[in-house]
Amino acid sequence: MATLSVAYITPQTVVTNQCKSLQTSISEVFPRAFHCLSLTNIMKKVPEELVGLEEFDAIKMAFTRAVYRSLRVDEFEAAWEEMVHSHGLIDHNWLQILYEDRKRWVPVYLKDVFLAGIFPPKENEKWTSPFDEYLNENTTLREFFHIYDKTLLELDQRETCSDIGWIRTKALGLA
Repeated sequence: MATLSVAYITPQTVVTNQCKSLQTSISEVFPRAFHCLSLTNIMKKVPEELVGLEEFDAIKMAFTRAVYRSLRVDEFEAAWEEMVHSHGLIDHNWLQILYEDRKRWVPVYLKDVFLAGIFPPKENEKWTSPFDEYLNENTTLREFFHIYDKTLLELDQRETCSDIGWIRTKALGLA
């Protein structure tokens, strides 16, 4: 019975890379879920997408500052505009796509998004997930859903065991 109840739980938020076909699939499979883009993956792509530009180091620094140091939406918007205008990046395709999707990956836009205790990483931090030990880049969507259900069951069992241990400790007067 536990498997049936877990099978009907759908995520409130899904975090993926920028793959358009995956984005389409997520919206079909989880129509009510908020779809975030992985900030870690985006930050990893910065060097490969911008490395050929004349002022690469200054652009990377401005990009990082806009993403991580903006506490309000208007601060991000101003920093982004300053970056693209001062470095002549208005027509840069990858940056245009990122800007269009900004509400799905920039931390200042995700303040009200439920991320199940997983927060966008700060500068130089890696995003971690309870699923990291079970998944890799070759995991198919079918395998993902199987592993997702199995992992949720394991996490639920760990939490239940932890609760039982706490209750026993409290009953014995050790808490």
